[in-house]
Amino acid sequence: MINHQSSTAQLYIEALKRLLGSNPDEQRK
Repeated sequence: MINHQSSTAQLYIEALKRLLGSNPDEQRK
């Protein structure tokens, strides 16, 4: 179960990073 949570956490972090990266681009527009 712990392994599964770790995978979800990484996926969440990657999604957040992508959103953060897209945020500046949208704000610059």
